[in-house]
Amino acid sequence: MFTYIIHRLAAAVPTLLGVAVIVFLMLRLLPGDPARVTAGVLASAEDVERIRHQLGLDQPLVVQFALFLGGLLRLDLGLSARTSQPVIQEVLARLPYTIELAVMATAIATAIGIAAGVVAATHHNSKVDYLVSAASLCGVSMPVYWLGLMLIVVFAINLGWFPAAGADQPASFVLPSLTLASFTVALIARMTRSSMMEVMGQDYITTARS
Repeated sequence: MFTYIIHRLAAAVPTLLGVAVIVFLMLRLLPGDPARVTAGVLASAEDVERIRHQLGLDQPLVVQFALFLGGLLRLDLGLSARTSQPVIQEVLARLPYTIELAVMATAIATAIGIAAGVVAATHHNSKVDYLVSAASLCGVSMPVYWLGLMLIVVFAINLGWFPAAGADQPASFVLPSLTLASFTVALIARMTRSSMMEVMGQDYITTARS
């Protein structure tokens, strides 16, 4: 098991390096000047050049990438252009809410997905099966960011059932959890339906029924 884990970690290194290269290039291709954004609109040209030097943006691209990788290895993600605080502190401050939201979304997706898949498989070619299949198709195809906005408009703004933002009460996690779970629910429901129908067609199931 230890050898297997080592091999898996070693295989993940090229993938992580590729992701780092893509992220680095995307940041460099985005329009705008990070030094100007950090310095502010009213900053002088000398202040912008000074900040560009501090950020290493006046270095060759290869040197910038080496500094970028070094910062990642040290968990030094730089300073936030919005709050001027270390980015790693901004991430760690929000990490507990992210974990809580991920756990809730996974629990909802698992419960609803398995239940919907079982019902669809046991009612094959019925209206219930068609309804679950249509809902699964919508869940897979629907953009998550659009669904989240629609849930906020309907259930937070129009009906006022849930908060539109925040994390100070359990109800604040309902809408984002449902939004994140929608795609996974569809996948689990489709997989459960297919797997259960395959098992129900086996000889031992036919023998047990007879």
